[in-house]
Amino acid sequence: MLITSLILGNLILLAFSASTPKDKCMSMHVFQTTYNAVKEKIQEMNTLAERLKEKLDQSIDDTCESLANQGQLLQSSTTSNRYATRMVSPEFQPTVAYCIRFFYKTPYTRNYTGNFSIYLQEGADLGVPVWQKSIVTSNWTLGEFSPDPEYLHKPFKIVFEDKGNHYILIDDIMVYNVGCNSPGVRSPICSTNSYKRTDGQTTTCYTLHLEPLTWRDAILRCKEFWPLASLVSIETAAEDLFIRNIVANGTDLAAAADFGLWTRGNDIDKEGNFVWAENHGQPKAFSYSNWRSGQPNNIGDDQDCVLLQYPLTGLKWSDANCSEKHSFICEAAYSHVTGHSSIGNPFG
Repeated sequence: MLITSLILGNLILLAFSASTPKDKCMSMHVFQTTYNAVKEKIQEMNTLAERLKEKLDQSIDDTCESLANQGQLLQSSTTSNRYATRMVSPEFQPTVAYCIRFFYKTPYTRNYTGNFSIYLQEGADLGVPVWQKSIVTSNWTLGEFSPDPEYLHKPFKIVFEDKGNHYILIDDIMVYNVGCNSPGVRSPICSTNSYKRTDGQTTTCYTLHLEPLTWRDAILRCKEFWPLASLVSIETAAEDLFIRNIVANGTDLAAAADFGLWTRGNDIDKEGNFVWAENHGQPKAFSYSNWRSGQPNNIGDDQDCVLLQYPLTGLKWSDANCSEKHSFICEAAYSHVTGHSSIGNPFG
């Protein structure tokens, strides 16, 4: 493009420096012909770039899509008693131990009363509840239990039963073939290529992924590392510095950051109101930010997700279209006291 600009510039100077009107006219015709040829080449290059981008996106989908863990849908049904609704899982095989974890809440501000129960059904026998709550609040709550080994000698299905005065929302159902107190369940097992940071009683594992994904797909990929992990949220200057140092010390990471790294920040619900996506709670407003000058700018009126970008200027923040594909940073934070994560599924 620089060479093209020089050619056009020289032709313009030649056209206006011609000695006679006739020479000027002829020079302008030459310039017009060259301009049209250059314009046509630029259009060809733009078309080629669009085709290459389409092929790149398709190659990413073809190569990487099969790497994602696919979950199974639960089947729901209503019993003859119109006040009871059940959701039934696929069948699980006998083993020594299981841990069943999930998040639940009522969508209403008025508290739920009734019975929210879980059964381990063998064959047609529903049996008695192995877990039960009579009060459910409007806040996401973690439920978990390890079934008594006597329930695990035969194949079984997990049955969630709602028998109360409100609907119940259930999210992030996780079943492990180990007990709930096992490593990797209550707290993540940080891999050798992750970065640990401890702040008080909370440890966070950060993992950086070069594979470009959309914002929502990146969140799901983070959850493959640990079901309660999510995209990074940068809430303090100290955490921001930690992330910037990680990226600066890795050549591949710095190169990926040129194109942007997804975070959990977004203004999807309300334009200009940036929050860290909810983690089984309310979305968290930014208390710290490090925007690049002129950002966020919401170009095209569809830039709702936050990137870390511009490593040469200190890894600043920018907004981007959530459907774009970028590399990303996952984080999994857990408490040394409870062992529970402080991060969950931002889709609630």
